[in-house]
Amino acid sequence: MNFSGVDRQLEFLAGEGEMARLTRAKDWSKTFVGDVELWPPGLRITVSIILNSRFPMFLCWGHEHVCFYNDAFRPVLGINGKHPYILGMRAEEAWPEVWATICPFIQQVMEGRGATWADDHLIPVYRNGQMEDAYWTFSFSQVNDESGKVAAVLLTGRETTDKIAAYKKLSGCKGEISNAGELATWELNLETNGGPGKPIKRIAAKEITEQKKYQENLQETEQKFRLLADLMPQFIWTGDSEGKLNYFNETFYQYTGLTRAQIEKDGWLQIIHPDEKEENNVQWMRSIQTGEDFLFEHRFRSANGGYRWQLSRAIPQKDSTGKIQMWVGASTNIEDQKTFTRKLEELVQERTKELKQLNEALTKSEERYHLMVEEVQDYAILYLNKNGIVENWNKGAEKIKGYTSREIIGKSFSVFYSPSDQKEGLPGRLLDIAAREGKASQEGWRIRKDGTAFWASVVITAVHDEDNNVIGFSKVTHDLTLKKQADDQLKRTANELEVKNIELQLMNTELQSFAYVSSHDLQEPLRKIQVFATMITQDETEPLSGKAKDYLGRIQNAASRMQTLINDLLTYSRTNITERNFEKTDLNKILDDVKGELKEEIQQKNAIIESDGLCEVPVIPFQFQQLLMNLVGNALKFAKPNTAPLISINASNESPGSLDNPSLKKDTAYCHVSISDNGIGFEPRYSDRIFEVFQRLHGKAEYKGTGIGLAIVKKIVENHNGVIKATGALNQGATFDIYLPIER
Repeated sequence: MNFSGVDRQLEFLAGEGEMARLTRAKDWSKTFVGDVELWPPGLRITVSIILNSRFPMFLCWGHEHVCFYNDAFRPVLGINGKHPYILGMRAEEAWPEVWATICPFIQQVMEGRGATWADDHLIPVYRNGQMEDAYWTFSFSQVNDESGKVAAVLLTGRETTDKIAAYKKLSGCKGEISNAGELATWELNLETNGGPGKPIKRIAAKEITEQKKYQENLQETEQKFRLLADLMPQFIWTGDSEGKLNYFNETFYQYTGLTRAQIEKDGWLQIIHPDEKEENNVQWMRSIQTGEDFLFEHRFRSANGGYRWQLSRAIPQKDSTGKIQMWVGASTNIEDQKTFTRKLEELVQERTKELKQLNEALTKSEERYHLMVEEVQDYAILYLNKNGIVENWNKGAEKIKGYTSREIIGKSFSVFYSPSDQKEGLPGRLLDIAAREGKASQEGWRIRKDGTAFWASVVITAVHDEDNNVIGFSKVTHDLTLKKQADDQLKRTANELEVKNIELQLMNTELQSFAYVSSHDLQEPLRKIQVFATMITQDETEPLSGKAKDYLGRIQNAASRMQTLINDLLTYSRTNITERNFEKTDLNKILDDVKGELKEEIQQKNAIIESDGLCEVPVIPFQFQQLLMNLVGNALKFAKPNTAPLISINASNESPGSLDNPSLKKDTAYCHVSISDNGIGFEPRYSDRIFEVFQRLHGKAEYKGTGIGLAIVKKIVENHNGVIKATGALNQGATFDIYLPIER
């Protein structure tokens, strides 16, 4: 198979076999080994070897013993058994029915005490929908990483169940034939004494011998088990199918100081702390009745009378029918982790006290006090081993992250990080920083069990042994989601204020212009009124002459212009400060209202207004009516002499990105309104200036007006978040294109 681009990094998984395909297709980022692209060289090489081997191989990688296997091993799993779901699982979870048997072999290899070997070894397995007795010839051997340290255990071997079944059938023996050497001896004796089918005394003797050897093998196996159990630091114990414990290793007796006779007389519950004894019994009986694993934290009394915390776990051993034959359990000392967690809790409580005192000193506000209390309660405290596996979990962590301790203990803390953070290796980098510098701090989004995100402040502190070697990490997480939201809101508010300030500055500039006009241009008509009124008073004592009438006419014209100017300026200023209440409006109705108000001018000039239907769009109705009044009024005002005005008003809806105008947003749909006329037009170089306040392209004597009308039009369009563009040519008319957003 060929790979290209990013896939080239996965060439070590090339192959056409079923397991090669399944390994390529699996989402490894959700397992302990993480994303395939981040696998270490040792894992890549080993997986490539087993996938391309025709000999049965099974790999347990890392301290989590993550499972890999090849096509040659696949038949061992049978039908309706463990294939393919155990690929990527921890071996302890994949093989619970035989874990007590194979765990010592794996531990021996992982601890660097050499490889193991066994011939025709009985290890029952669950497959084909039931438990089956199976015999194996196998070896557990170590796999080293690039630094030369033991990184995994490789199981190689074959199932010999069919061979043993054939031996039993040939011999008629109800016992066990322990190895192929015994079969060879049996066959040799059979041929020497007359061949098959001839009963002789030596066959019966041989059968007895084989049964005796089987018993001896069982005794030897049990002795090995007990010897291995006695060497383990954990308490190893077994019980019958009814839950009565019948064996404890020497470590147990050394710790408790009790004898076997004392245990047999008063039972093992005598060493359980009184506070946990009742719940211990309830959980144990529940496991006996349901067949589920027993997992419980409780305190054991030592020989000196003190109590230490233990994590006990027992797994039922079942026969091929699923019936429980016995229980195998182990208790591990977790006193150090408990002590460490208590110390962390004490530190948090001390810090909580300090924060409360500080808060009371800063403010007596009851609301702030409660907020501080809530924040103090949002602490998650974890203890991680040096590989980042969770070994302890407080109630604060359960509250924040949503997992129970049973669901999370034994899993990597990377499950709290987003897929992108996992892919970028953030969890591993934080551990590296903490190991190197003593502490790592970081804020970012984390993921709860239900998939929701929260903003976390995380402090990871390295834990060292007496030789200053890193043996684990403490991890304290504070939920700061509310603070994050408040900070983000403050930023948004600051941005909005900045925008408002800019708008206010622009309005101030316009108001300054308005004030200048009020103090300069508006004084001109007032001065004329005063001059001409004075002339009438001083020079005309008789009834008004023709000249007097002329003066009065000028006074009236000046006053009229002043009033128009004031009205236009007020209209322009109102377009800035008026409340903007948008209503979805049919522009055809507004056009009809405008035609009604301009009816006399339209009839006087024999004007024609054409329209093929306008848009329905959110607008400020009275402002848009004023816009049409100004544009239609201008078209009537600036008509050619002796030519009837023709005004065309058209509209169309334009989809996002369809308009070639850099001022328009590419992701917004617009209503395009076009108003054109056949009037005197204007030179193209004035297409932008005509929208400025007090810009006139003609003298007052030629055309009436204040030069504010088009500035009002532009301001109204801007109030609608729209764009207006003017085009024209001298004596060839003008066109105004308006673009209004269809949605708000």
